[in-house]
Amino acid sequence: MITFQYYRAPVLNTKPQGIITLNQFIKGQKEPKQQTIEIFHKIEEAAKEGNEELKAQLKQTYLYYFTPCVEVKEKRNYESINSFTGIGVLDFDKINHAEEFRDYLFQEYMYIVTAYCSPSKKGVKALVSFPMAKNIEDFKKYFWALEHEMTKYEGFDYTGQNPVLPLFQSYDPELLYRENYSTFADQREFSVRTTIRETLNYKSINVINEDQYYVRISNMVDSALSKINDAGHPILRSISVALGGYVANNFISFKDGYDLLCRKIETHNYLRKKAETYKKTAKTMMNYGLSRPLIL
Repeated sequence: MITFQYYRAPVLNTKPQGIITLNQFIKGQKEPKQQTIEIFHKIEEAAKEGNEELKAQLKQTYLYYFTPCVEVKEKRNYESINSFTGIGVLDFDKINHAEEFRDYLFQEYMYIVTAYCSPSKKGVKALVSFPMAKNIEDFKKYFWALEHEMTKYEGFDYTGQNPVLPLFQSYDPELLYRENYSTFADQREFSVRTTIRETLNYKSINVINEDQYYVRISNMVDSALSKINDAGHPILRSISVALGGYVANNFISFKDGYDLLCRKIETHNYLRKKAETYKKTAKTMMNYGLSRPLIL
């Protein structure tokens, strides 16, 4: 039975309050108490009004949060990790058609245990069955391998590589879950799906012309690099591999893709300090991605 720890608000409280089973977690996201549902309605309204400050305040003041990936001894930090749970977290933010995307992800990947929308209906979260990690590096390798598949989707959040990242309580009456899930492939494997995604009922995949492809890829690069404050290689490596995959399927030329990355590196607050080193990484990983075509 999979279990993990839960914490009481506010998020600055890093001491776990107890243990919850995966089934209890799923029930709590699908059928929370009425007073909690009212908080979620307020969060949804704040999101509609564009009031990100109120949304964050409500979320961090009233909701429980969880660390599904690990069990810690004393507090929520790397040093206190006692063991891993065999769970990874996927997070997609600021996307359209979240409910369709939730259903699409769940149907497409059998290693997704549960998938659900955020209260704002602008995000999707999913718990994934991982092989049991032995340490932090092991966990991150599994996440980075999965990242090669998930980075093709808009709104993918790379911070899931942090196993102690808090996962806030949510509410989705249409939450999806399965008991007969598979486990994500070995960390050495970089799975590439070849499904013709245009045949699937997910609206936001539609792209019309080459200019729109370029704009969309540029936005994906911006989104990825905006998450870098330190240790730039993991995220740069992943987005460069993905870009190479798009080159392989003729969504963008290698030159345009590499030039795009170079410009972004040169203007990035952190990456520009060692721009030439990061440019070499970008070219190497784009070449690596050429053998792993991706559908945009």
